[in-house]
Amino acid sequence: MDFTDIKTGSDDYQRRLDKILKKIFKNHSLSEIYSFIRKGLVKVNGKKSKPEYKTESSDVLNIASFLLEKNQNSEKNENFIFPYKIIFQTPDLIFIEKPYDKKVHGDKSSIDSDIKKFFALKKDSSSISFTPGPLHRLDKKTTGIITFSWSLNGAKWFSKNISNHTIQKSYIAVIQGKLKSEEIWEDFINQDEKLKTERFYTVQISKQKISDKFKKTVTHVIPLEHKKVFSNDITIVKFFIQTGRTHQIRCQSAFHGFPLLGDTAYGGKKIFSEREFFLHAEKLIFPKDNPLNLPEELSSSYKKPLSDFLSGVKFS
Repeated sequence: MDFTDIKTGSDDYQRRLDKILKKIFKNHSLSEIYSFIRKGLVKVNGKKSKPEYKTESSDVLNIASFLLEKNQNSEKNENFIFPYKIIFQTPDLIFIEKPYDKKVHGDKSSIDSDIKKFFALKKDSSSISFTPGPLHRLDKKTTGIITFSWSLNGAKWFSKNISNHTIQKSYIAVIQGKLKSEEIWEDFINQDEKLKTERFYTVQISKQKISDKFKKTVTHVIPLEHKKVFSNDITIVKFFIQTGRTHQIRCQSAFHGFPLLGDTAYGGKKIFSEREFFLHAEKLIFPKDNPLNLPEELSSSYKKPLSDFLSGVKFS
């Protein structure tokens, strides 16, 4: 019987054999995979193994060639074209432009699903078990730069630095009213699942910590330009968020008297436009001399989409 050798990589260290094989044989059940192992159709370093065996980073999986051929034929997706602009890519991370009205994850039409297909077509991947995924969230209606992992090392580093706030994020938005000077908003947000409605997910916000469900939320807001749209004052602003709560910018803006233009879920005026509101993830700023060789910052241009949004706004 012919076998094909597949070498495990650093991202596969201490992963169970059955879990790794499930990544390879996505359309097979675990019971079928256990059968492959039991029958000796899958070996490790030339020897029969057990499903719970934890691989080393330099193990060689010996898989019956006919199994791989059948599997590849059922999963072939050579016609897939990655539909998003890549802003920057390293062996560990990929940064793309998120379009408006597109989910990051949650179904087969999400960006996450497309990223996984793109990763599967990548010829030089050194990992068997690693699966890429989003490393921070952008809502469906928010556009701009978003990061996906491309290795376990990248996922760990980015997640750690997002958590300890050494990676900074800035956004551009259009708010109602005339914000005259820089402000720092410090509030408390509750994003309890019970607040979810049929149409949108709202959160509660307060100046005080009412209960343990309310988490501190800090946003630095800078006015960039004042305009009038059909006699309505609007301000184009830049937000630096120091925390990452659900709907943080949207609910804090409304709470402080400046809802996003068109964001009716949080008290904004209803408009007729191709977008419900304008919120764009503009920039990611990284620690200097970081180990992943990232530049000091990466950005997504907002000027044309902002211009298109403002030119198309009509009030109800």
